[in-house]
Amino acid sequence: MAQPLHRLLLTALIAAAGCSGSSAPAAPAPPTPSVSVSGSVSDRLTLQPVGGSTIRFAGPVHVSAQVTSTGAFGVRDLMAGEYDVSITGPLHVPHETENVQISNSTSLSFSVVPLGPTTFGVTIDETFQRFFHQLARVSTAGAVQLRKWVIPPTELYLVEGTVPDEQFAVVRGELERVNVEVVPALWCEWVGPLRITIGPDAPTEVDGRIVVRPNWDEGARGTVGPILIRSGRLSVNVFGPTAGRLMKPHEIRSILAHELFHVAGAFHVCGGNLAGNPFGFSRDNCPFPDSLMANLTLVPGPSLEDRLASCLIYSPDTVTGNRYQDINPYYARR
Repeated sequence: MAQPLHRLLLTALIAAAGCSGSSAPAAPAPPTPSVSVSGSVSDRLTLQPVGGSTIRFAGPVHVSAQVTSTGAFGVRDLMAGEYDVSITGPLHVPHETENVQISNSTSLSFSVVPLGPTTFGVTIDETFQRFFHQLARVSTAGAVQLRKWVIPPTELYLVEGTVPDEQFAVVRGELERVNVEVVPALWCEWVGPLRITIGPDAPTEVDGRIVVRPNWDEGARGTVGPILIRSGRLSVNVFGPTAGRLMKPHEIRSILAHELFHVAGAFHVCGGNLAGNPFGFSRDNCPFPDSLMANLTLVPGPSLEDRLASCLIYSPDTVTGNRYQDINPYYARR
């Protein structure tokens, strides 16, 4: 016997819905951006607030905000994840911090390199930035990066027995003078005068140790070290084969200062081996010829530009591995 039409329709609906008659589970709703970040932007050298910039967070979502005149900022509607943070404005070098991990609402602070006059008596402008780039030997391509000591140097190990006693005494005296007058500036007062130890040749490599080895006429050199510097070596010759005479005390002093700046992380700027010099600096095109690293004449100590560069390198906010003066691969001070 034929079934009524309403029963046929009910049977078809039940078959379409499955045996239980329940519907398929709905797709989960996407997470709602709910993370907020507040913080401050300050001058890397003076720690004074810097305002008038735009801060941008680029990651799972893109959010930007204005930095107030007091250096404060706040962003909302972020999602947890990894962000690149950029800060741009007219008062400072463009800043970028990569790989900032944000998991929940938090506070972050950033420091930027100011443009214009500084307390060092030096103006940070495009020319100084190029000088810094060359001296600190960084590369925008990332192949070569900024180097710095990751522990404080503690010892100057002076090798004895490699030159006559009279010349050794000269090197020792000039090293003692450079240790007091120059060394603190090369590390931006991070360290004071170091302990001087005198010992035999072929010393072991020890964290914090800088080996100073006098030689007769083998030349002078200082190791720059890897990105994360923990120890160093330098040589100083007491006889100049080109000049055909013994080096004078003030010459040895200048050589020690120059090579120690190499050990602290600096490269030649205008003369000598310039390696990958991207700016065409040369003996005829040297913006700061009184730099220890200009390598044009003997200089007894760091110039104002050298001191400023050292303090930018050794600021806690300038991380090892920087690809440029103010681009950090992984910095977020908390």
